[in-house]
Amino acid sequence: PVAADEFGFHPIVNVVSNIMLSETTQTPLTFCIDGKWGSGKTSILKMIESQLDMLHVPCLWINGWHVEEKNELVSEIQHEIRRTFELATDEDKNKLDEWRKSPTKPAFQELIANLLKKSNPHTSDVSTYRLSRLVIFIDDIDRALPNQIVMILKNLKLILETTGCVFVLGMDMDIVAKLLGNDRSIKNKTLQNTEISMKFGYSYLEKIIQISIKVPSITRIAVENYLEKKGFAPQIREIIHWSPDHEILNPRRLKWYVNWLNISLQLLISLPKPVEITNLSALRALALWYDYQE
Repeated sequence: PVAADEFGFHPIVNVVSNIMLSETTQTPLTFCIDGKWGSGKTSILKMIESQLDMLHVPCLWINGWHVEEKNELVSEIQHEIRRTFELATDEDKNKLDEWRKSPTKPAFQELIANLLKKSNPHTSDVSTYRLSRLVIFIDDIDRALPNQIVMILKNLKLILETTGCVFVLGMDMDIVAKLLGNDRSIKNKTLQNTEISMKFGYSYLEKIIQISIKVPSITRIAVENYLEKKGFAPQIREIIHWSPDHEILNPRRLKWYVNWLNISLQLLISLPKPVEITNLSALRALALWYDYQE
């Protein structure tokens, strides 16, 4: 993930940040940045976090991939609260420990209300909070194992309805919806029909997500501008220009493909070749064989 915008994601970053910071935005509120693996979800989340940091909005960052059990989700949140807020008093520390030992919805709401009051001492009523709010990023939910994904979403209900909080979830909603639709602990029996299963999964997600934003595919123009900006040789840019969409219109896949071209070129340079075959001709042939074998 990167914190600088390389592929034109700034409209999404600006819109989400502006909604979060608007005085008319009511909390709690849950966003989902929805995209395929490698599409740039985490980078978008990092860019949003960077904007919020400049305005001193407190943020917590949870990686769903690292959470295997309910108590680990609670521990991750507790760790991030300790890192983000200065828990100067015994009262703050005790409230945090009480919530960790008994992770109930009212206990978390009381904890956050107390922390936000101290970050905005002029406001005594939590319902009137504006910029004094807490943003909780939960990334890579779709990368956890199926039973972990269901556990994370079930236990998020313990904190999602907390006034003063904005949640930003990063995931591929298709993957998660399909898993939810086939989970026996949510539905009495497994849904065999994939379309019905997905529909049920999306209905479940709509209960906890108010705003879903799809990560747009990057364009060939953006890719070519990026490669030129990074100083890639015109000959390499030419090969990438005729590479198929699935190789280059996904930031992570593009990085993989460029690395593959680089390693392949180094190998070709070291191999004996007939004098009439240049290293560049060999690389072109290899790329053609790799992407267009037919």
